[in-house]
Amino acid sequence: MAAKAANVKGIQFHDGPAGSNNGGVAWVSFDLLATASTGGTDTVSLGAGGYDNGTATTDSLATIMQKRRRDGKTVTLTAVGAQLEPGLQAGVKLCPQAGTIGSGSITGVTLNTAATGGSSQSSTSANWDGAAMIAVSYTAV
Repeated sequence: MAAKAANVKGIQFHDGPAGSNNGGVAWVSFDLLATASTGGTDTVSLGAGGYDNGTATTDSLATIMQKRRRDGKTVTLTAVGAQLEPGLQAGVKLCPQAGTIGSGSITGVTLNTAATGGSSQSSTSANWDGAAMIAVSYTAV
């Protein structure tokens, strides 16, 4: 089993209630750059050794999010949510599932044939046609 480093692409921040700027839910899109993954054995990690919009980085996902917020607040990841959009490669859906938070990054994401359940799905080293997107809950203080 190998962890494949994701390329974090877009991050859309959806802060809490009006007047609250202390966190919320972010929609994080990602793909794999020139990296094949084997379904059932490989997992995907976001942050800490991957890419930030195509540029290699050692930043955690929380740090990448913090830099994109540009408000000087420290971002802490609190939960990994469900798939919002599947990735797409040559017409094959790559549905992210699972994932756990550790040291400000997300690890253990599997690629599957469906948003829930389904079977494991492999990808090739070709570019993805569409990025996958997951929800990530966070605080910013």
